Amino acid sequence: MTSIRHIVSALCVLCVPASAYAQHGAMRGTVTLFGTGHPLEGASITVVGTRLGSITDTAGAFVIERVPAGRYEVEARQLDRRPVRIVVSVTPNDVSTLHFQLADATVALGRVEVIGENADAL
Repeated sequence: MTSIRHIVSALCVLCVPASAYAQHGAMRGTVTLFGTGHPLEGASITVVGTRLGSITDTAGAFVIERVPAGRYEVEARQLDRRPVRIVVSVTPNDVSTLHFQLADATVALGRVEVIGENADAL
């Protein structure tokens, strides 16, 4: 009877995926506008090379949970802002804090031509 329990226990351990034993941490932080410090809502935060990411809330805050321990490049981006990348190390059972400041992106336009008509001439 005891040997059957050992066999069943061994099979249960072998059937559990290795990822279940992996150590995870988390990332949290804020995204603000460079120069003013105003929080940026709707900024996209991605852990480069993974499917992990988040979107900032109205306070510019984000959380990414269940990040496997390791060293990552994390990118913050938002439309009309220059993206920023930060390198962070995630340790098991710990929270890494990140603070991004995104600057306005300047867009150079080509020649703009405005054509109009005099309303009195019609």
